[in-house]
Amino acid sequence: MKRTMIIAATLGTLGASVAGLAHATEAKDTPDTSMKPEIQLLQSSKISLPKAGEIAVDAVKGQLAAVEFNDENGKGVFEATVFGKDGTATKVLVDANSGAVLSKAPMTKMADEDSQENENESD
Repeated sequence: MKRTMIIAATLGTLGASVAGLAHATEAKDTPDTSMKPEIQLLQSSKISLPKAGEIAVDAVKGQLAAVEFNDENGKGVFEATVFGKDGTATKVLVDANSGAVLSKAPMTKMADEDSQENENESD
């Protein structure tokens, strides 16, 4: 009798695991519609991600650390982080359609905010 109960309990647990896996797979296969407008902006942009990185590096004269695509009020922009020769990180916004540099700003303010948060956490 114990054997049957153990097997039934094991099968019940296995069934729950399989059901959870099926649910996770189903959720994975369902597209995230919240990203649809941003994806459409990216697909319609005239500037590629690598080209946006080149434009940012030309604007700051340094080493490219990261590039990402964002939807800024319905307009596609690439946000690049470039480390200048002096080590200063600069955020460069590049228009995804024209390739124009929209802005360049040192990232010191963000670094200052991060260090302030870390100091507050240690108190």
